[in-house]
Amino acid sequence: EYVAAIINGEQGPTVNVAAFGSRELTPILQLKYGRDRIDWIEWASDERLLIAASESDIVNGDRIRVSRLFSIRRDGKGLEQIERKALGDIPWWTYIFDTTRVVHYLPDDPKHILLQIYDDRDEAFAVYRVNIEKNRFEKLFVNSYNVGSWHANLKGEVVLRVERDKDLVKFWHRPDPNADWQVIREVELFESETFDPILVDGNEAIVVSDHDLGRQALWRYDIAAGEFVELLFAAEGRDIEGAILSPDDDEVIGAIYYDDYRVDEYFDAKHAAEANLVKSSFPQYQTAIVSRSLDGKRMIVLASRDNSPDKYFWLDLGSKAGGIGFSQYSYFEQAPLAAVEPFDLQTEDGLTLRGYLTMPTAAGAAKPPLVVMPHGGPQSRDYRYFDPYVQFLANRGYAVLQVNFRGSTGFGNALEVAGYRQWGTGMQNDVYAAIDWLAGRDVVDMDRVCFVGGSYGGYVALTAAFQRPTAYRCHVALAPVSDLVAQAEASYRWDNYKAFVRRTMGDPTDAADKAMLEANSPIDNLRLIKTPILLVHGTYDTQVRVQQSRDFVKQAERAGIDIEYLELDTGTHYFDEYANRLRVFEAIETFLAEHL
Repeated sequence: EYVAAIINGEQGPTVNVAAFGSRELTPILQLKYGRDRIDWIEWASDERLLIAASESDIVNGDRIRVSRLFSIRRDGKGLEQIERKALGDIPWWTYIFDTTRVVHYLPDDPKHILLQIYDDRDEAFAVYRVNIEKNRFEKLFVNSYNVGSWHANLKGEVVLRVERDKDLVKFWHRPDPNADWQVIREVELFESETFDPILVDGNEAIVVSDHDLGRQALWRYDIAAGEFVELLFAAEGRDIEGAILSPDDDEVIGAIYYDDYRVDEYFDAKHAAEANLVKSSFPQYQTAIVSRSLDGKRMIVLASRDNSPDKYFWLDLGSKAGGIGFSQYSYFEQAPLAAVEPFDLQTEDGLTLRGYLTMPTAAGAAKPPLVVMPHGGPQSRDYRYFDPYVQFLANRGYAVLQVNFRGSTGFGNALEVAGYRQWGTGMQNDVYAAIDWLAGRDVVDMDRVCFVGGSYGGYVALTAAFQRPTAYRCHVALAPVSDLVAQAEASYRWDNYKAFVRRTMGDPTDAADKAMLEANSPIDNLRLIKTPILLVHGTYDTQVRVQQSRDFVKQAERAGIDIEYLELDTGTHYFDEYANRLRVFEAIETFLAEHL
């Protein structure tokens, strides 16, 4: 009967509710500007919403993102922060471990959910039955197993636990709450096949795994036999990103993967017919059903296109009606936006890279200057979707080049693994290869090229500045990694991250690896940089420390580098806040206008 939406505005993030089919949004909760980020919202029942939020906090001198969970009625009343209150003292630091992970929504009991929360008595995560109307917690059992996450079956019984000891992950199962736990799978990180359970029912599980194919696919797994017994779906050359569950979450009805856009594959004729109906209803868009009512008759459809903002439509199959809901960026609906052209590039060592070229909105007689925009991560990827950064640059007269270099995710194991330990080398060379490919097309002015990147993409921009000191006019780095050793050390302090850092970046405690990281760190190669740099960082960044940029700027100024630094108070890694995002765009526009 109702839909819920998150809006990020000038006053901060808000949760809003509207009647299904209506465009009249009513705000029911506003969080604090400059502090809160709404991570997700979910209907816990017909009457109540769960809202997961997080904020950047300082713990032991370092910034981390701390989660909080709220429950509120759809009319905005009855707000509760879901937090455990103990009879005795709780160590102050336990709140940083609390999660917003719901183990089960208990649909037959709308007042309660199963929630995973850190318990200092167990020194691990425990499962609680939580009354979301009164914030009352009932612990189900003691966690004496060093478990990191719990999973329930269709009945809401906790039957799967995941235990991690450094690089080894163990999956334990019991058929019912009265049975003994048994190990059903052991995974050694970066060595074994992946194993990500989606749904557990009796002695059967549906999992996402790279078993047998070298890319993520959807499998049926026989728990008793300890074997993959049926391949449910695999996409050619692409990784499965997840499963599509039925509205009541008791059945896997399809799989999701991404090509240029999201692709949904349904397993039965009924749901496939519905998806085809949706697709034919919006022939100019890429569509996905992103939410359904429990009876499946009402749905919210996401319609996407490269040169148009994402839009949410509503459909009612029962009444055979539908209409426009909301545009993600409503002000751009009538604005001329640039088309995004996909391309494939072959590397010298035989890899196929997917990339995108966006030419300026207003075509001129002269070839436009070029902005190279590498994505962050590096374990992520670019898509063909409307992107505000890309469209902003195209609107200002720049061509924009993006490439999913080796190390990018979504294209199978081979491409991702090829980027491991390739910071500043293989991954960087793929970006250069894309620039060289574009130069051969003779459609942009190759004498006017600038890098603009965020996070890892900011690292790529700074690395290009010292590796090719005179090839490009300028470099914009947003929340970048500039010191690889410091970045690796920051994560290496935690046992659960050591395997990831060793495999993907390098071991900062190993002399040879440390030398490799230093050789490819912009902060250790300042003497080679000749071109202007714009560097932007937020003080609330929990993924790349703002100290990275402060140190880089201080040493760059000593080296006589032409560098401009913008530090944003309350700025996050993604510059979520309205004013900070605006300041970033203004700084980029001014800098590029001066140097390109």
